[in-house]
Amino acid sequence: MKSFRQYINLIFFLLFFTCKPNINLAPLPIGGDFSYADKSGKVISLKNYSEPVLLVFFGYTQCPDFCPNLLTKIKSVRNQLPDTIKFRVVFISIDPKRDDSNVTQKYIEFYFKDATGLSFNESTTNLLVKKYAAYVEANPDGQTIDHSTYVYVLDKDRKTRALLKSNDSLESYKDVILSLSSDSI
Repeated sequence: MKSFRQYINLIFFLLFFTCKPNINLAPLPIGGDFSYADKSGKVISLKNYSEPVLLVFFGYTQCPDFCPNLLTKIKSVRNQLPDTIKFRVVFISIDPKRDDSNVTQKYIEFYFKDATGLSFNESTTNLLVKKYAAYVEANPDGQTIDHSTYVYVLDKDRKTRALLKSNDSLESYKDVILSLSSDSI
């Protein structure tokens, strides 16, 4: 009887600690591909990138807290994944008055050498914010901007398949990226 109980406990332990939750990666009705000219006149389309997974994030280079923390988290995720797992970070500035294309690109390259930093005019920025259902509101101080901190995870067809929150675990980020990477093989 004791060995039967140990056997059941072992099965429970293995199921509880080794099985990952099923991740729902059904396409979401927000975000996705876009094609716009950046401030330098270059037309940008997310379908032009070769990586099977894109992590799209809205922020600004003067952000004092969420942007650097979240980009550091994504960098940790990248460092924990095998080199064969490819994804690109696309950072879209929500501060077109202070962030031009060069400033935005230099900012994101501090975290990822192969990332893309985009800065558009105010009208295009607002269209993208709406397309992705992001939240953006400038504070009266004129310096800081309240904004959502979702990471929009796009698949190889550039459909949004997951919304990762800034407080989601590294494991959640890795699981989503690995799942979508394996879908593209």
